[in-house]
Amino acid sequence: MTYNQPSSKEFQKLVELHSCFGGEQTFIDAYNDACNVRYGALLADFRAMKLYKQVPDTGEIIELYSRYNDDGSLKDNRKMTKDGLKQNMPTEKNDC
Repeated sequence: MTYNQPSSKEFQKLVELHSCFGGEQTFIDAYNDACNVRYGALLADFRAMKLYKQVPDTGEIIELYSRYNDDGSLKDNRKMTKDGLKQNMPTEKNDC
C-alpha cells in the first residue's frame, strides 16, 4: 500500500520496486492517479500483478493495471530484463 510520498529519493525507490507493473511510466501514471487526491492510496498485488487505487471518499477499490487477462493469458507481452521492459520479439532460426 502506497500513499503520497513527498520525498523524491523515496519515490524513486518506489518506482524502481514497482516497475514490474508495466514499467516505470505505467507505475508513475497509476501512482499519480491514485495518490494525487487527499488520503488516496495505491495498492499493489505482487502475486496477481495488479495495481488498484482506493477512492478515499467511498472506499471503492478500482483496478488500474493488470498483467494478466481473466483467463490467465498475458495481457502485457513485454519481457522484464535487467535493462527494463522490452517488447517480446519473435525468434528467428538461423541455420548456419
